Amino acid sequence: MGSQHRLKPRAFRPEPQEYAAAKAELEARGRQMDAFLRACLRWLHRDPDGFLDLLAPVWPRPKPQGRPGRLRPGSASPDRAAKTAVPAAIEADQEPAEPRPHGDEPPSVI
Repeated sequence: MGSQHRLKPRAFRPEPQEYAAAKAELEARGRQMDAFLRACLRWLHRDPDGFLDLLAPVWPRPKPQGRPGRLRPGSASPDRAAKTAVPAAIEADQEPAEPRPHGDEPPSVI
Protein backbone atom coordinates (compact mmCIF):
# COMPACT_ATOMS: atom_id res chain seq x y z
CA MET A 1 0.00 0.00 0.00
CA GLY A 2 1.31 3.43 -0.89
CA SER A 3 1.80 6.33 1.45
CA GLN A 4 -1.33 7.93 2.90
CA HIS A 5 0.38 11.32 3.18
CA ARG A 6 -0.98 14.19 1.14
CA LEU A 7 2.47 15.47 0.16
CA LYS A 8 4.93 13.35 -1.80
CA PRO A 9 8.31 13.01 -0.05
CA ARG A 10 11.32 14.39 -1.89
CA ALA A 11 14.83 13.10 -1.41
CA PHE A 12 18.17 14.82 -1.70
CA ARG A 13 21.58 13.72 -0.49
CA PRO A 14 23.60 16.60 0.93
CA GLU A 15 27.05 16.11 2.36
CA PRO A 16 26.59 15.20 6.04
CA GLN A 17 28.77 18.05 7.33
CA GLU A 18 26.97 20.64 5.15
CA TYR A 19 23.58 19.44 6.36
CA ALA A 20 24.62 19.37 10.03
CA ALA A 21 26.11 22.89 9.85
CA ALA A 22 23.02 24.32 8.12
CA LYS A 23 20.65 22.58 10.53
CA ALA A 24 22.60 23.93 13.51
CA GLU A 25 22.44 27.48 12.10
CA LEU A 26 18.70 27.20 11.58
CA GLU A 27 18.05 25.69 15.01
CA ALA A 28 20.10 28.43 16.68
CA ARG A 29 17.61 30.86 15.15
CA GLY A 30 14.50 28.84 16.06
CA ARG A 31 13.94 27.60 12.47
CA GLN A 32 13.42 24.17 10.92
CA MET A 33 15.01 22.66 7.80
CA ASP A 34 11.63 21.79 6.25
CA ALA A 35 10.38 25.36 6.51
CA PHE A 36 13.71 26.70 5.21
CA LEU A 37 13.60 24.50 2.12
CA ARG A 38 9.99 25.47 1.44
CA ALA A 39 10.92 29.17 1.80
CA CYS A 40 13.74 28.66 -0.72
CA LEU A 41 11.31 27.06 -3.18
CA ARG A 42 8.91 29.98 -2.78
CA TRP A 43 11.69 32.55 -3.25
CA LEU A 44 12.93 30.73 -6.34
CA HIS A 45 9.43 30.79 -7.81
CA ARG A 46 8.92 34.51 -7.07
CA ASP A 47 12.38 35.80 -8.13
CA PRO A 48 14.33 33.08 -9.95
CA ASP A 49 17.08 35.30 -11.38
CA GLY A 50 17.67 37.24 -8.17
CA PHE A 51 17.66 34.12 -6.02
CA LEU A 52 20.00 32.18 -8.32
CA ASP A 53 22.34 35.17 -8.65
CA LEU A 54 22.56 35.37 -4.85
CA LEU A 55 23.39 31.65 -4.63
CA ALA A 56 25.94 31.65 -7.49
CA PRO A 57 29.05 31.92 -5.24
CA VAL A 58 28.07 28.82 -3.24
CA TRP A 59 26.38 26.78 -5.97
CA PRO A 60 27.81 23.22 -5.95
CA ARG A 61 29.29 21.59 -9.03
CA PRO A 62 26.98 19.23 -10.91
CA LYS A 63 27.11 15.64 -9.74
CA PRO A 64 28.34 13.14 -12.31
CA GLN A 65 25.51 11.33 -14.05
CA GLY A 66 25.38 7.62 -14.82
CA ARG A 67 27.51 4.77 -13.60
CA PRO A 68 31.07 5.42 -12.55
CA GLY A 69 33.70 4.10 -14.94
CA ARG A 70 35.76 1.06 -14.08
CA LEU A 71 39.28 0.05 -14.91
CA ARG A 72 39.90 -3.36 -16.43
CA PRO A 73 42.53 -5.51 -14.74
CA GLY A 74 45.90 -5.16 -16.43
CA SER A 75 44.98 -2.04 -18.40
CA ALA A 76 47.43 0.82 -18.08
CA SER A 77 46.44 4.44 -18.02
CA PRO A 78 47.36 6.56 -21.09
CA ASP A 79 49.85 8.50 -18.91
CA ARG A 80 51.61 5.32 -17.87
CA ALA A 81 51.70 4.03 -21.45
CA ALA A 82 53.34 7.28 -22.59
CA LYS A 83 55.95 7.08 -19.82
CA THR A 84 56.88 3.48 -20.60
CA ALA A 85 56.97 3.94 -24.40
CA VAL A 86 59.80 6.49 -24.26
CA PRO A 87 62.37 4.45 -22.27
CA ALA A 88 61.68 1.36 -24.39
CA ALA A 89 62.23 3.37 -27.58
CA ILE A 90 65.50 4.81 -26.24
CA GLU A 91 66.80 1.31 -25.47
CA ALA A 92 65.86 0.16 -28.98
CA ASP A 93 67.37 3.37 -30.46
CA GLN A 94 64.16 4.37 -32.27
CA GLU A 95 61.43 6.98 -32.12
CA PRO A 96 58.93 6.57 -29.24
CA ALA A 97 55.63 5.07 -30.35
CA GLU A 98 52.42 6.96 -29.82
CA PRO A 99 50.51 5.48 -26.86
CA ARG A 100 47.45 3.55 -27.95
CA PRO A 101 44.33 3.83 -25.78
CA HIS A 102 43.35 0.48 -24.26
CA GLY A 103 45.10 -1.79 -26.76
CA ASP A 104 43.32 -0.51 -29.92
CA GLU A 105 39.90 -1.49 -28.57
CA PRO A 106 37.08 0.85 -29.58
CA PRO A 107 35.83 3.09 -26.76
CA SER A 108 32.84 1.68 -24.95
CA VAL A 109 29.58 3.57 -25.21
CA ILE A 110 27.49 3.89 -22.09
